[in-house]
Amino acid sequence: MSDRKDDDAHPTADSEPSNEAAPPPPKDELPAATEPEVAAAPPPHPLDAKWQIAIDKKIYGPYSGHQIKGFIEEGRVLRNTGLLKEGETQWKAAADEPVFRSDFPDEAPAPPPPAGGGESASPEQKNHLDPEPWQQPKSLGLAVLLSFLLPGLGQLYNGEAGKFGLILLVVIVLAVIATVMPLLLLVNFGIWVWSMVNAYNVAQSINHRDFLRHKKRHQRAGG
Repeated sequence: MSDRKDDDAHPTADSEPSNEAAPPPPKDELPAATEPEVAAAPPPHPLDAKWQIAIDKKIYGPYSGHQIKGFIEEGRVLRNTGLLKEGETQWKAAADEPVFRSDFPDEAPAPPPPAGGGESASPEQKNHLDPEPWQQPKSLGLAVLLSFLLPGLGQLYNGEAGKFGLILLVVIVLAVIATVMPLLLLVNFGIWVWSMVNAYNVAQSINHRDFLRHKKRHQRAGG
């Protein structure tokens, strides 16, 4: 019996614990590998894009939006200057490009007309809104009629007093000489016809000059 107790007190090599490593867990039980986080790149600035510029039928560039803003401040790029953005095919006015729109303030709208029943417009405003129609200063028919009644009288109506005196003097002298040389009456007849035609042409020229002055005057008032 003592031998059995000794055997129980001292275990054999077969009963000693094993030092072998435990087998790895199955593949589907392994934790997923985590990748390192990468910071997202910031979006490009709108002015980092490139544009071509069309001025006087010539194309320049491309230039960045920052450069074009400098051109706008210098007055080298105007609101109607053509711009073509890289990657696009349609030219636009500089003021129509969204990134440059704020560089061209909108033009002030025209003031609304006065409401009905309000205060009447001042004489300057009335002339500006409703200018007087042009009226010809000389009547063509009257100029011809006066020269028909008396050669040179139409010239006097047109403000040509010197011409009126000369024609009248020549006609009187020729009429006196015609008492001896009747053929000179034909010369007087020619002067009579000529005075009517000349009175008409001069009156028409005066009216034309006055019309041009009237037109320029109202263009300046409307500008």
